[in-house]
Amino acid sequence: MINSRGGGSRNPAARRLAGALLALTFLAPLSAAAQTADLVLSKTEVTTGEDGTTATFTVRLNKSVTSGVDVDISVDDSTEASVAYTSTPRLSATRVRFWRANAGAPFNLRAWNNPAVVTVTGLDDAIADGDQPYVITLRTGGPNAEFAGITRTVSGTNRDNEPGLAVSESSVSTTEGMTDTFTVQLNTVPTAPVTVTFASSDTDEATVSPSRITFGATAMPSASPPVVKWDAAQTVTVTGADDAVDEDAQPYTITLSSTSSDTDYNSLSRTVSGTNADDDDPPTVGIGSASVLEGDSGQTNLNFTVSLSAASGKQVTVK
Repeated sequence: MINSRGGGSRNPAARRLAGALLALTFLAPLSAAAQTADLVLSKTEVTTGEDGTTATFTVRLNKSVTSGVDVDISVDDSTEASVAYTSTPRLSATRVRFWRANAGAPFNLRAWNNPAVVTVTGLDDAIADGDQPYVITLRTGGPNAEFAGITRTVSGTNRDNEPGLAVSESSVSTTEGMTDTFTVQLNTVPTAPVTVTFASSDTDEATVSPSRITFGATAMPSASPPVVKWDAAQTVTVTGADDAVDEDAQPYTITLSSTSSDTDYNSLSRTVSGTNADDDDPPTVGIGSASVLEGDSGQTNLNFTVSLSAASGKQVTVK
């Protein structure tokens, strides 16, 4: 029994119970009310394929509402993927309206805590363009002001299904003595090992390592040469060649070439352009000593030599 006399109970257990009830009464509603409106996503990254491989994720609200919240979905590259709500109730394939409870046709409202399923489908093309990125955007709207203007994104990758070499970068930048990298892998499973070789168009400006990589349907590390799995991205390192010449940045090209008994992967070629920046100080100008005998009349030429302290790849003008 709780005794009101003296401002408290004579029973310590009763006092603890009263305190717990007070906390449940006041603290829980305050905590829920203070929660910032947001969308809850089950994933932030998905992977699809040009072969029609799909991926799914869900979205819901993080708190109850008294008016509707619309969530629209879209994709930034409709040539790589399509998106749609595939669970009901929904307003359309690209819009769901969340409310405090489910309500079927004709209202098609979804309870705030009932996750809506989004299905992402990879789209095909006839181009060996490697794996392509896309971004799915979810935006809120509708009559609910608390949830207005919320934007969330899900990053996607659409796997290519045309035979080809997937290269992560189209260009690299080096400085003399420094490196840059890119990765390479195959787009599809080969029927035979595929050897990819790498060559620099100007080894005075850049070298590339390794010189070759062999890909296969499965990894065979004990083979000679070792075989890596076709979809395991391999790092290729480009090193800027150093010299002692002051010069402008110099261009070069890294060429990738494939050989294989798999005709789809034989004689494929890709290029990565590069620029090698100079790190040498400009040469200094030196003037040689000169002497002349003073004559009694007329003019006498004074001859001296001008030279650079080092070779230069740039035009040097002395005035």
